Amino acid sequence: MNPIHQNRRALSATEIVSQLTQLNGESVQGWKLIDGALEKA
Repeated sequence: MNPIHQNRRALSATEIVSQLTQLNGESVQGWKLIDGALEKA
């Protein structure tokens, strides 16, 4: 179960990265924070 998908409130990019890192450090590879936006590298 992915807790991010269960969470109904809007997440900031920082929170998303934090959650992904907690779930699986590999899942944040290839993503970059650009001007506060999460973008696929």
